[in-house]
Amino acid sequence: MDMDTLIALFGPSSCGKTQSIKMVYNKFIKSKGVKIIEEEIRNDICTIFSYKEKKIGITSQGDNKGLLEPKLEKFRKEGCNIILCASRTRGGTCDAIYKLQNEYEINWVKKSEYFSKNKEEQILLNERTANILLRVIMKAISK
Repeated sequence: MDMDTLIALFGPSSCGKTQSIKMVYNKFIKSKGVKIIEEEIRNDICTIFSYKEKKIGITSQGDNKGLLEPKLEKFRKEGCNIILCASRTRGGTCDAIYKLQNEYEINWVKKSEYFSKNKEEQILLNERTANILLRVIMKAISK
């Protein structure tokens, strides 16, 4: 039996992790067949939805173990087959993710450390990351 999938977008602060994850969320919400189960949107997002018979949890939170850990636990308890979250490169958020390694196959995706002060260029960099994340999610959906 295949394990469920946890995708952790990691990188230093202010490199575009949150914006890339929000782009993934926005692309999914516009997809036919998506059913929102639970949603909380403030500065960060935390949502659970179903798509193609899979339950997917997405949170853009990943800077703080105390904020990330309860969201990951909620996704686990809700039976999410796929989880997408942000993470720092080391420390507490990584520890929170590793706690789920017996139940989830963890896929670490590195966010480019390149940051552009040119807004349009940064949007393109974040879209590139979002497209990579979407490919990883679609692969997990198809297994």
